[in-house]
Amino acid sequence: MKRWGRLALGLMLVGLAAWYGVGCGKATDPWENETGSPRIVVTIPPLVSVVRGVAGDRPAIKCLCLVHGPHDYNLGTRDVRLLNKADLFLAIGLSLDDNFADGMRVQARRPDLPYLKLGDKLPESSLLEFQHVCTPAEGEAPHEHGKWDPHIWLGIEEMIAMTEMVRDQLCSMDPEHASEYRENAKNYIARLTALHQYGKEKLADKKVRRIISFHEAFGYFARSFGLEVAGVIEVGPGDEPSAKHLADIVKLCQDEKNPIGAITHEPQYKMTSAQVVSRRLNNRVPLVLIDPLETADPDELQREGAMWYETRMRKNLDELASKLR
Repeated sequence: MKRWGRLALGLMLVGLAAWYGVGCGKATDPWENETGSPRIVVTIPPLVSVVRGVAGDRPAIKCLCLVHGPHDYNLGTRDVRLLNKADLFLAIGLSLDDNFADGMRVQARRPDLPYLKLGDKLPESSLLEFQHVCTPAEGEAPHEHGKWDPHIWLGIEEMIAMTEMVRDQLCSMDPEHASEYRENAKNYIARLTALHQYGKEKLADKKVRRIISFHEAFGYFARSFGLEVAGVIEVGPGDEPSAKHLADIVKLCQDEKNPIGAITHEPQYKMTSAQVVSRRLNNRVPLVLIDPLETADPDELQREGAMWYETRMRKNLDELASKLR
């Protein structure tokens, strides 16, 4: 009863906030004191880096997923107000951020607002299907998700393709600065190409290239850098794996003919399940912290801009290279 009471209270407060923010018109403008143009809303932090890479400091950018990643994001009234004065809305699509991003656009009543789901614009031939299916315990239902892996920003080729899409969109919206956008995009793509080469060189001498990832986010990363994701601990991000699934992962790691080089965990989620697997293996397979870049410290994101993505991808590569053998 107490839980339902708290739920009812929470719904009432959300309703009051919506009435106060929209009906009374007294809510603060989320774009207040922002002087950049165009005004661009993005769903995840890597898209901030893409936009800064193409447009520099010219636009004002608001990122939704900072504290909570796209798998856990809850739409709020302030998010809707962001779109009221926005010029462009960028999302990933592919069932990653559609639930809250589509809802924002509908509630903002902005059918005129350019809304690009960048992942949906990639050719299917370049997309990866989810490969790992949870093995539920008896009586449990299997985890369901979409067909395509949406974590495209962790692949360098896909980041380059999204950079080109953002470049073309900005050139269309703002032809006066098109030459600037094209030149910036050329330079940013060169940096992404250098990052790709850096990662391949860091991992070039690693013989054991199979990893267990914490959730199924690193397929494009693995493809970019010649790795293989042999299994995942959490098939659904934030979903506790069953005892049977963990036992299967341990068994997979014990296969000496097909060794596993590392078990990854992520800063956005508790590493308890990864630690359980590692302990059962007597810590023979190292744990490695790899960031899927689904959240960001807002000050760091603002300060680093285009470099934010590159800095963290290099750190991921360095951490992995230090543990693989």
